Amino acid sequence: MSRNRSLGRRTRLSVGLAAAGALAAAGALTGLPGQAAAAPPDAYGVQGFDTSHHKHGDGETEPIDFAAAAASGQKFVFMKATQGTGYTDPWFERDLKGAADAGLPRAPYHFFDEGGGAEQAAHFADVAKKAGYTGANEGELPPALDFEPVNGACPAGLDAEQVGAALSTVEKSFERKPVVYTSAHFVDQCLGGDGSVFAGHTLWQPRYESGEKEPVEVPGAGAPWSFWQYTETGQVDGVPSDAVDRNVFRGSEEELRKLANLAQDAAPKDAVTRAQMLERAATWLTADDGAQVPYSQTETWSDGYRQDCSGYVSMTLGLGSPGANTVMLAQDRGLTTPIGIDELKPGDLLIDADGDSNTRHVVIFEGWTDDSRTAYTAFEQRGGHGTDHRTLDYGLDEGSEFTPYRPVNLTD
Repeated sequence: MSRNRSLGRRTRLSVGLAAAGALAAAGALTGLPGQAAAAPPDAYGVQGFDTSHHKHGDGETEPIDFAAAAASGQKFVFMKATQGTGYTDPWFERDLKGAADAGLPRAPYHFFDEGGGAEQAAHFADVAKKAGYTGANEGELPPALDFEPVNGACPAGLDAEQVGAALSTVEKSFERKPVVYTSAHFVDQCLGGDGSVFAGHTLWQPRYESGEKEPVEVPGAGAPWSFWQYTETGQVDGVPSDAVDRNVFRGSEEELRKLANLAQDAAPKDAVTRAQMLERAATWLTADDGAQVPYSQTETWSDGYRQDCSGYVSMTLGLGSPGANTVMLAQDRGLTTPIGIDELKPGDLLIDADGDSNTRHVVIFEGWTDDSRTAYTAFEQRGGHGTDHRTLDYGLDEGSEFTPYRPVNLTD
């Protein structure tokens, strides 16, 4: 972020750095196009944004609708967690949960300021872990560190040794190599033109209103950018601020998913007939030595699929394991399309994508119980029970939050 910032100013770029660092550690960026292939931001298809308390409206009191952001095409988000040795962003914990509930790949970032590098990193790790971030959970991008001028000046006491201490402390805390948000200008101004301390880290770099002029390579870092913050005055659906930092990722969406501990693309691999889907659904009724597969939002079954409602549906449709989440099933037009209640056929879905991970739900429609169409039989994976096959009326009442959808790879 090129603007001067302090505790009371915007702090947003370092979040993107975290994601990039993880990719570098995994080697996923090998062979990506270099800086010589200059292109405008819209040439890169994987879009994301970053947030801080400044993005919550004029009074910093409005929540961000992360589900709306995801529905508009945003693929990742980073949020400010900490700054210096004692500051915590007041919206961080809520933003982290909101992004997780919306199924957005996410990560925290730390804005480097006054204080020892190790001390700052320890504060960052403590805050992130208390909010539930580990760097290893499904959907979590690597942590990020933001190195840039503070109010136009180099952070007090900053040198390569302090930078290195911060990077190594974060890596040890999360067992993931952090992404580095920085610029050639910062390295020239604050590190004597030698950015070798950043070598081996994936870089997130700013360059605004530059057309096809991509960020200048950081001297000594040995690699071009992987995340590019191309504007600080953008707009994103669901974000109350009228000036949002927007970013692009140089790699593919599949590479981003790997970086976020999402091992496979959720896109369907093959067509599935309605009969095949229902047969697969029935297998989980007795898969646990004759009993139903137990419910869990974090564990996976022996077939690799998450043991919650959306993981169960993903299994029946043959999507990539561990499975799409409920929001993705409802909003990704590559997976489903909305239909009317009267159009429901066996294998179609009824989805409530509102709320959080404890209230959202998806069930597999099997058939109407009679001609009155006031109830239907369905398969579902539900908390407190596990896999179930029973009569339901979800989505049939006026104003219901359940909406019918047809999987795109489902055939008659």
